[in-house]
Amino acid sequence: MAGWIILGSILLLLVILMMCPVYLSVHLEDENRITLGYLFIKYPLYPLKLKQKEVKEAETEETERQEKKIASEKKTKAKVKVLETIQMILDLAKASASPLFHLLRRTYLVYLDVYLDVGGEDAAEIAMNTTKYRATISYFIGLFRNLHLLKRMKRVRIAPNFLKEETEYKVSFCLMWRLSTILYAVLAAVIKYVILQFKKGSEGELQTAEHSQKQSIKK
Repeated sequence: MAGWIILGSILLLLVILMMCPVYLSVHLEDENRITLGYLFIKYPLYPLKLKQKEVKEAETEETERQEKKIASEKKTKAKVKVLETIQMILDLAKASASPLFHLLRRTYLVYLDVYLDVGGEDAAEIAMNTTKYRATISYFIGLFRNLHLLKRMKRVRIAPNFLKEETEYKVSFCLMWRLSTILYAVLAAVIKYVILQFKKGSEGELQTAEHSQKQSIKK
């Protein structure tokens, strides 16, 4: 009985963790910041804050890596297989298209704060840029609202300023996903990519076997 209680508690804990949100906070102003958050954990994606010792170690490792890379290129003189790289990228894009769409449909905009003081060299340019910025922001706001994915909008202010030559901006927004949604999208993309590679491998083996059979018949 105690074993079932422990197992049930573990499963309940996993379900709760899967349903917890993952936040991506973006602040665009004088100092741009991108932060990834989950529960009480916050990890800065940009800018990365490294200690001086870590920076020196990273630079040393990078130098050694570059030297090894140059030495390896001199020894092997191997050519880059561009076609295979392009094919791999196409396969990844094909495998991740549907999971990525699934992830985008479940992306919540939980916070939005936009301030644009549009400047420019002449009045026509300022007016055109102001209209362009307003149309772009309005499109994305309408998209999230129609999908019922917009949670909170603090402020959206886009105004022309004919006395300034440069545009001042302050944009902050926060996106949210369920951890289960992210894991599902990643696993689905990986599984589809593996299946695609398996099918290609099977087709290649079949073509090789048919070619060998034709060669044997000719002999």
